[in-house]
Amino acid sequence: MTHSPSPADAHSALTTKVQARAHGLAARKAITPEQRAAMADHCALEGVKIARKALARTIALYMPITTEVDCRLLLQALHYHEFKIALPCVVAPQRPLIFRSWTPRDALVAGAYDIPEPSQRQPEVIPDLIFMPVVAFDRMGYRIGYGAGFYDRTLKALETIKPPLTIGLAYSSQEVSDTFAQDHDIRLDLILTEHETISCTGF
Repeated sequence: MTHSPSPADAHSALTTKVQARAHGLAARKAITPEQRAAMADHCALEGVKIARKALARTIALYMPITTEVDCRLLLQALHYHEFKIALPCVVAPQRPLIFRSWTPRDALVAGAYDIPEPSQRQPEVIPDLIFMPVVAFDRMGYRIGYGAGFYDRTLKALETIKPPLTIGLAYSSQEVSDTFAQDHDIRLDLILTEHETISCTGF
């Protein structure tokens, strides 16, 4: 796996997690439609390779909102290659997410925050691998999200059941030199950008 130069100098002015989050959101918003489409194609190709290498069977993704990396082509590719797909569902504030089985043939319903999710009729599953959105990230594998802590609580809960392989999907411009990680923050195994796959835990 290759690594591009660290952007530490470019982000040396970032001194808080709030600033790092604002940087990541602005960087993601600045991505052009052409770059978004190219990233979606790239994720579909590389994501299947990662899933195969991990020998995963059940894979969790997400329905993109706002400017998040669009993983719907990856979802379709994984379904085509007969991986089982799951999507996250918000149970309640301050609770871990759960994951419900889903296929492109199944309807979605509006969940918390109006994010599409499988209906309650779909069975709950434990994923082997999770692709998740990122607001900002560093090369150690620490991720900044929107601040609600859903994924950190979820990964902590899964540690005692079956720790999944975790992959953040982000544009390279969202990288920061420091995410100001705290004890409750959990490192991702990989960060997949349009230029590289960054191995954070040796996978």
